[in-house]
Amino acid sequence: MVDDKPQRRKWIMRLALAVSLGLNLLFVGAFAGAAYRGAGGPGPRNGEGTGLRGYAAPYVQALPREKRRALFQALHDNRDGAAPLSRDARRALYQQMVSVLRATPFDPAAAEQVLGAQRDAVLGVHSAAQLIWLEEVTEMTPEERATYADGLEKVLARGPRRRDRTNKSDR
Repeated sequence: MVDDKPQRRKWIMRLALAVSLGLNLLFVGAFAGAAYRGAGGPGPRNGEGTGLRGYAAPYVQALPREKRRALFQALHDNRDGAAPLSRDARRALYQQMVSVLRATPFDPAAAEQVLGAQRDAVLGVHSAAQLIWLEEVTEMTPEERATYADGLEKVLARGPRRRDRTNKSDR
């Protein structure tokens, strides 16, 4: 009688890695979709609930218009290495993952490397945005910060913004 345990373990390990990779890709896809759709943007939830971007959205929404523009401009100008990956760079990472998925034998370390590069890009922008926001708030006078705090309370009380892209006259 032949012992099938090593073959069975190999099959179980491959299945576990495939499930793990699938869940990681699902997470990355959900995060990317939320980022593209924007906080409170159109989608099946119509901006309800706490999306991944929802944690920072109230802070940004409560800023005065000129401070919001300064924050986004600083991110866009790649201040402190904060610029998000270009569309081409994001596509290249997804294509790299496609290649990893098609490779035989499957290399989980290579998949983890791609996922790590995607995660690091997102976290880099998030960290830079926090620092820029903190700089903007630090430069405010006490009166401006108090007004900002009042605005933040109003944003939190009304809940997430909802963008209705339909023509209201059609209703």
